[in-house]
Amino acid sequence: MQRGRKQFTTVPDDTAARPADLVERQFVAERPNQLWLADITYSAQHPVMRSDGRDALVGGGVGLGTSGARILCGTEERSKLLPSYDLPRFQDLLGRLGIPYEVRASWPELYAGMRDLIDTPDEAALDDVDDGDLLSLGNRLFNAHVTPGHATGHLSLWEAETGVLLSGDHLLPRITPNPVLEPDNVTGERRRSLVEYLNSLDRFVALDPTVILPGHGPAFHDVGALVANMRVHHDRRAERVLELVRELGEPTPFATSRPPCSPTSKASA
Repeated sequence: MQRGRKQFTTVPDDTAARPADLVERQFVAERPNQLWLADITYSAQHPVMRSDGRDALVGGGVGLGTSGARILCGTEERSKLLPSYDLPRFQDLLGRLGIPYEVRASWPELYAGMRDLIDTPDEAALDDVDDGDLLSLGNRLFNAHVTPGHATGHLSLWEAETGVLLSGDHLLPRITPNPVLEPDNVTGERRRSLVEYLNSLDRFVALDPTVILPGHGPAFHDVGALVANMRVHHDRRAERVLELVRELGEPTPFATSRPPCSPTSKASA
């Protein structure tokens, strides 16, 4: 963890030409491979923890498999980091969500492209972490909070001595984390990821951290206010989804997500 002056990893050139917005902020495609978008961020990389002389990394990303580091992951995330991940089970879930075949057919190619961007780690480098585990990283002790929602085995780290919470993608200051729709590792049924996510929030309010260090965005402090605002947001979205179900009869999840039916369409109108 570094202290001191704020570091700027990218300095814009106000005189440089900006790429044209070719889609005019309309990020909707009528068929697979019609619209491809990229958001690439350049950032300086610094180790946040040391363990046995090597960087201890939490999560996944480019360079992970060749870093030589221990890789800490929630137990439920192990299979996703390995080439043996059950892709057919995920494709089956896409079908049950009502996603048309022509859209689902592009998924294997998309998944392969994502895999190409991430170095597959050596399975021996993976350290499974369960909820409540006490982790010694360097000369610091962290409690593991494994909370399903954004991901089945999402891992946050809590240092009780200092009140610092490394929240990963579970608590973000400027955007609402996306509870990912994914099959249960055992049953193959869709996890109720939003319900799981909302049920996990009170534990972080109870911790009352002095500072939260998220996976995206700046550090922040008032987790209670953040959680309260998120609950209001999801309650409003749930009311809109219920309206759509009443209007459409028995729509598939995919049908409720398409403009002009999607919950965000009415809110932005």
